[in-house]
Amino acid sequence: MLGRGAFGKVMLSRERSSGKLYVIQVVKRRASWGGGSGCGSGGGSGVGCGGGHHVLEMSSHPFLTALRHSFQTARHVCYLMEFANGGDLQLHLAEAGSFPEPRARFYAAEMTAALGHLHDEGIVHRDLRLENVLLDRHGHIKITNFGFSKADMRYGDTTGTHYGALEYLAPEQHAGLPYGPAVDWWALGVALYHMVCGRLPFAAVDTVPRRLLYDQVRFPSTVSVECRALVAGLLALRPAERLGASPDDALDVMHHAFFASIEWNDLLAKKVPPPFRPPVDADTDARLFQLSRLSRSLQPPPDALCSQTGSHSHFT
Repeated sequence: MLGRGAFGKVMLSRERSSGKLYVIQVVKRRASWGGGSGCGSGGGSGVGCGGGHHVLEMSSHPFLTALRHSFQTARHVCYLMEFANGGDLQLHLAEAGSFPEPRARFYAAEMTAALGHLHDEGIVHRDLRLENVLLDRHGHIKITNFGFSKADMRYGDTTGTHYGALEYLAPEQHAGLPYGPAVDWWALGVALYHMVCGRLPFAAVDTVPRRLLYDQVRFPSTVSVECRALVAGLLALRPAERLGASPDDALDVMHHAFFASIEWNDLLAKKVPPPFRPPVDADTDARLFQLSRLSRSLQPPPDALCSQTGSHSHFT
């Protein structure tokens, strides 16, 4: 098992025939689709409360986790998703201390492209953080964990439900105010700062809201002027002044001087060589995860004899 949340379990599973690894999210049926009820209030349709599979069904993008299959029982819904086995960026950052700017720029650019695609589809991720950015075995990112995502959110739309990691929440979220897609750009600013500085800009969890209002973000002298300017634009306290908050959304971020060296079409086509290749040999290599948790076969929920949309007997 990779993890357990409020809405179910996340497990690593191996396909018997090919040996290929997948992630299976087992979600309680009452939490599998928010639909705007039972998950707080606010504009838009709720994709929170464990309903992130709808985001995966709606969005196909090279830097987003893909949904491969689903099946259900009377009490559970199981989602079979691709497994990016290169580890998450938080893991690699902990090992490196901080990333050189070219490496951080590469990851931030792929995140920008992915967020832009989500926003074009009317989806706000709401939980972007380094733990939710995986690497595939080649070193490209895969944003995952869409359980708190919100659909039907176009430019000008807002919601009032609040999810996500405290250190990554935008000021308007801390203040309990309505917010829109600009919260994802704030989270990108936090992630970029974290990558180049090796620490969070607002690290003390119990004092995050106060520090957001009164403290100025400080950079090591090694951080370039362009990188500082991008972080400052993404971490603008007023949502309307935040980079990416205009109707042009991701285009504003992509056109920033920090990304001047990025050829965006090549990036989307994965023609830009990643600056780091994870130490895995194949798609079936799970050395960066806890292999001991693979020893037990995936057992279906006790109501597994109920009707299903697919079979899970091909996986262990």
